[in-house]
Amino acid sequence: MQRREKILMALLLGAVIVWRGWGIVRGVFLGRLDDRWEKVKAVNDTNSTLVDKETKLLQTMKRMGDWKQRSLPPDALEALRLYQQWLTDLGQTTGIAKLHIAPEQRQGTGPGYKTTSVKITGEGTFDQLTTFLHAFQRIAMLHRIANLKVEEAKAGGGPLKFTMIAEGLLLEDSAPRTRLVARTTLADSLPRSFDTVKVVSSEGFPTEPGFSVRIEKEFVVVTKVDGNNWTITRAVDGTTKTGHNRTAEVELYPIRAERKDIKLDDVRKSLVANPFVKPGPTGPPTIDPNDPARQTRLMASVSENEDQAAYLYNGLTKTQTVVRKGSEISVGDIQGTVVAVEPKYIQIKRGNDVYQLNIGKDLRSMLRADELGGGADLMDAMGDMPVGAPSFGGRAPVGGPGVVRDGGNADGNRGDREGTGGGGFRSRRSRGPDSLPGDE
Repeated sequence: MQRREKILMALLLGAVIVWRGWGIVRGVFLGRLDDRWEKVKAVNDTNSTLVDKETKLLQTMKRMGDWKQRSLPPDALEALRLYQQWLTDLGQTTGIAKLHIAPEQRQGTGPGYKTTSVKITGEGTFDQLTTFLHAFQRIAMLHRIANLKVEEAKAGGGPLKFTMIAEGLLLEDSAPRTRLVARTTLADSLPRSFDTVKVVSSEGFPTEPGFSVRIEKEFVVVTKVDGNNWTITRAVDGTTKTGHNRTAEVELYPIRAERKDIKLDDVRKSLVANPFVKPGPTGPPTIDPNDPARQTRLMASVSENEDQAAYLYNGLTKTQTVVRKGSEISVGDIQGTVVAVEPKYIQIKRGNDVYQLNIGKDLRSMLRADELGGGADLMDAMGDMPVGAPSFGGRAPVGGPGVVRDGGNADGNRGDREGTGGGGFRSRRSRGPDSLPGDE
């Protein structure tokens, strides 16, 4: 066997040994390292889990601390007395009439807590009841409305009669106290025109501004704190600014963080109609005969030199205006840019929405294009031309007041001319997206 063959044979044997023995070598030398890496990974996962549990525990402890401050006193009889007094003050502040608050038999217990319930009956307007419930839900206190029944007002009007069950929570390890929230009195009288107030004591009240208090029946927000001297914003949350005598009661009104930005005006706006009183019969809608948008109709759409043009007619001023794709229009409170001119309709972009106006319809009757199944195919369902409307016989109307005609200069370039149509109508070539008014 020659030297070269011996070398090749040795290399082959070495390769076979490495291939066959790699598993043994890896198990002996690298297997232990892999095991240790797995153990390190397991330790890290365990540590991460412990950190997560510790974080959740700290968050729970913080919530428990907050709940203890918001809880009713641990003594059930004292908690019931204070809760009844607070609800009475709230009902009187919001103007509830014939207010009566009595303990309920239903009391609950659980590990570390108790519940106390009271029955509240009274009468008031829908606005007064809304104010009461808004203040009840907004204060940082562990309580809730467990049941609410409202009897509708009589047909001729009158107050709403309501019955509700309010339920408060007592944590057994919360601190005993003789009042639900901090209270003090005015050191000096507070005239109606003043926005600064001096209190006898600020003990129990926040040291930083931004908190709310109740001065008799008026809610205020403290915007500046200088010892016992406060600068306030008066008559908030639907209350009325009034004068207050010396020694008038001042009570802290802590607000739940999640309801801090919910204002009474927002609640009132969301309740447009009284849901507890059946609405009476409504008459026909009132139509303003001088509404320029209702008086302006799409009368025709014709082709001019391979360019589609549409004609709007104001029946009140007897004027007509020509618009094309890209024209900007403004009629009354309707502004937009024409984005399409078709034989039976035009489309107008207003803000982010595109509206469709069919021939024979006024601008007030436009519908959103995405709500229509098909553009020109819906023309038959939208109605015919109005009686007495001028007809153009399939050709463009001649020039006149309110007409904007393109191609008026000598070299054939289209120019921008403003129309004099009625109702403040103007038409001009759009200068780009920035020229479109975004508000409807």
